[in-house]
Amino acid sequence: MLPVWGHKRLGELRITEVDRGLASLAGRGLSRDTVRLAKTMLGKLYKEAIREELVATNPVSNCRMPAVTKTSDRRAMSVEEMEALVSSTVGSRIHGPVVIGLTTGLRPGEILSLRWEDLDLESIDPTLVVRESKTAAGRRTVVLTSYAVEVLKGQRAFNIRNARAAESNGSMWADDGFVFPSITGTRWDISNFRNVFQKPVEMPASVTGDRTSFATAQHHGCSPTTCTSRSSPIRWVTPRSAPRQTSTVI
Repeated sequence: MLPVWGHKRLGELRITEVDRGLASLAGRGLSRDTVRLAKTMLGKLYKEAIREELVATNPVSNCRMPAVTKTSDRRAMSVEEMEALVSSTVGSRIHGPVVIGLTTGLRPGEILSLRWEDLDLESIDPTLVVRESKTAAGRRTVVLTSYAVEVLKGQRAFNIRNARAAESNGSMWADDGFVFPSITGTRWDISNFRNVFQKPVEMPASVTGDRTSFATAQHHGCSPTTCTSRSSPIRWVTPRSAPRQTSTVI
């Protein structure tokens, strides 16, 4: 709620502004339940404020839920759209997480929890191990594509350069071993990551309805149909040991 309404005082928020805020959340690709939860929590905040006589009215009570596009109504991204998504992040801190998210299906929290000790980039079949997940079933080993390995090796070199630069400048760098760390080497806060992700990414309305969230990009990413097309970048979908044929899909 804070990114949408946090800049407003309680007495300043109007019904139209609540409506626009809810529409903004829906436009980010969030589920109807998530948007409804934001509306409910904001409404409870105002009820408590009224009880304590901080405000006289609740602007949320007369707001309407915005139309939310169902996941089933959204088509998968085309190969061109996937390439555009990845290209839009080149040179930014989120390039690596985007590539790993699209090629492995890991959740944002799982990606940001990855440490170098969880990766095996030198085996015939490179893998990563998901150790921190929402459920026990989520703990798993994932085979990496050749492109993912390439990006991860570049990320390691990037982290080393950042650590050396911090040392030479006398800046703080916590060498906690995270693959995708914060700017100080600690675990990258997931809320901050999502805010950074929003900035460089624009996707077609046919895919997201507006700007995309990280989860939306993953859910509507590489489908079996798009990944087996002759125009597909095969390095995205084959492990290093697989035959280099456009029909090979993992």
